[in-house]
Amino acid sequence: MREAIGKARVLLEALPYIQAFHDKVFVIKYGGSLLEDKNVRRSVLQDIVFMHYVGIKPVIVHGGGPSITKALKQKGIEVEFVDGLRRTDKEILKVVEKELLRLNRMIVKELKEMNCPAEGLSPSTAIIKARQVSPQLGFVGSVIGVNANPIFSLLNHDVIPVICPLGIDRKGQIYNVNADTSASEISVSLGAEKFVLMTNVEGIIYRGKLLSSANLKKIKILIDKKVITGGMLPKVEAGLNALDKGVKKVHIVSAKQSHALLLEIFTKRGVGTEIRVD
Repeated sequence: MREAIGKARVLLEALPYIQAFHDKVFVIKYGGSLLEDKNVRRSVLQDIVFMHYVGIKPVIVHGGGPSITKALKQKGIEVEFVDGLRRTDKEILKVVEKELLRLNRMIVKELKEMNCPAEGLSPSTAIIKARQVSPQLGFVGSVIGVNANPIFSLLNHDVIPVICPLGIDRKGQIYNVNADTSASEISVSLGAEKFVLMTNVEGIIYRGKLLSSANLKKIKILIDKKVITGGMLPKVEAGLNALDKGVKKVHIVSAKQSHALLLEIFTKRGVGTEIRVD
């Protein structure tokens, strides 16, 4: 009986959040090596399905860097970096596109297996508008805009959009674009309530402890003091971009923790780092 009461209390704790976030858009960026881990992926997708069925409108933007790197290595294709960015020629772009579309189809398939309607959005739908960063980098693009109409169309039909991070220019040329930046701009274009970045760490660590909540001002100070560095920095910068342009809150959450999304969104304390405007 006590166990049953405990479970009921957990559900009741979630009720105010379910009410507050009903019909709100959440953009969830999920990628990295954990995307290929079946157990981790199932936990993340189950959380997203739960969100969908309680009335939240989740949008998934996936990455795929480690999968691309692995595929290039298997093919014996040498990779050259220019200013920290991978130079992408036509041969590499084909591998990038193939791997990202494979991951996109995998996510859509598994959501449907959970009885959740989902549809992949590839470069052919021209969601992410891009332009070439530089001739030296080849087919690496920067995000210059988002076509939100196809995303809203799916959301209005209660379908989860799963977006592939490939940009396209006015001439129809496809570019490899940064998934974090793409997800940030997509969250802005949709007027998202929340932008969630799934990572392989629990959040921002400050003075040896998880920073559970902070405002924009504090995060910018931590960047200036070099507390936030390395792989976390571009994710935080993507989050700050979203907040600066009107997204309500940003969350950085570990995909390694089982059902971290639900624990972060539907409990008072959360399990990751929440970044707010004020």
